Amino acid sequence: YGIAQITWSKKSAWNPQKNHWQFESGATLESHQKTITQFSKKTSALSRNPYDFANHLRENREMDLRQASQWLKLIDNTQNHQQIKGLKISINEKYALPFTCLVFCWIGAISSINLDGKNHPNTYGILLLFILLFFVLRFVATSLSLLNILPIFLGVWLPNIAGIVYGLQLLMRKYYLTNNSPMGSC
Repeated sequence: YGIAQITWSKKSAWNPQKNHWQFESGATLESHQKTITQFSKKTSALSRNPYDFANHLRENREMDLRQASQWLKLIDNTQNHQQIKGLKISINEKYALPFTCLVFCWIGAISSINLDGKNHPNTYGILLLFILLFFVLRFVATSLSLLNILPIFLGVWLPNIAGIVYGLQLLMRKYYLTNNSPMGSC
C-alpha cells in the first residue's frame, strides 16, 4: 500500500462548500513514477479528518458535548481503543454530572428531615462520608470501565444509582422510625 503521492505547498485552505483542499504554490511527488510536478494552484479531494486529528489539542474534560462527539467520530476508525473508551466515558460523565447534583440535593434534603424533634449532630458527618464514598465509587467504577470489567454506561452511572438507592433507604428508614414512634401516631 505505501505512500502513492506527497503534496506540499506554501498555502492551503479547506473549502467546505466544495468539500476539498485548495493548495497554492507547491509541488507533488508521485512516488511510483518518482517525478515531482510543480503547481501554482491545485485542488485535492482529501478528507479533512487528518487535519482535524493533527490540530486537536484539547483533553477530554475540556471539550463540550458537541466537540467530544465530533472528536469521537474522528477517532472512531483508529485502533486507539483506550482513547476511544476514555472519550466515551467523558461523554457519559457529561450527562451524569447534572444528575449527580440532583442526587446530592436528594440526599441532603432527606438528611435534613427531622421528624422526631431531636437534634442529630452527626448528620453532617454522615453527609461528608457519603460524598467521600460517592467519589471513591465514581473513581473505582470508572476505572473498572476502562479495564472492560464494567460497561461504560454502568461504570459512569453506578455512583448516581447507588446515591438514589441510599436516599430511598434513608427516606424509608426515617418514615419507618416516624410511624413506629409514639409521636408519629399523633
